[in-house]
Amino acid sequence: MNESQIKEKLRQTTLLRSGGLVIEELPICGHAARADFAVIDMSISGFEIKSERDTLRRLENQILHYDKVFEYSWLVVAAQHFQEAKQIVPWHWGLMTVPGKKDLGLEICREPTRNAEISSNAILEFLWTNELIEILVENNINGFGQSWGRQKLRCLIADELETIDVVEATLSRMAARRRWRVASQRVSCGG
Repeated sequence: MNESQIKEKLRQTTLLRSGGLVIEELPICGHAARADFAVIDMSISGFEIKSERDTLRRLENQILHYDKVFEYSWLVVAAQHFQEAKQIVPWHWGLMTVPGKKDLGLEICREPTRNAEISSNAILEFLWTNELIEILVENNINGFGQSWGRQKLRCLIADELETIDVVEATLSRMAARRRWRVASQRVSCGG
């Protein structure tokens, strides 16, 4: 199966029909990587697809970026890549295999567990300036200027709030958007 066929199979699973916000081709970590799918509901999950035509060359780098922003990560991999992928993906990643035939479903080989290494700075990159300012105001964080750029605002929030609170505030704003787009900025203030 090619990537578009795998995406269609994935769309049919309960993982993407959970009622949460589903975003395709989500840029992450200042556009250093892109998630094939992201699902936002009570948590944020990312899905990376490796079809028969793909290689696993970039996977280790993608894992580093996924682990900065996703609470739950999945690798959806063609059967030919399964053994190698199993050696590369961390224990907290979920793993699904793709059958060789289009009429078969995806097989869940391992469920993901919650990633505890999310970066506040990285997940805040999803937010727009006005959303960052809302978080600062709601949490009574002072000392910022209305003319501050997103990078500076993100760093202040990351310094002042616990990661769990940053994740919750970010997800609630992403889910509430009427028109969804990423706040694009390629510069980050770190991991």
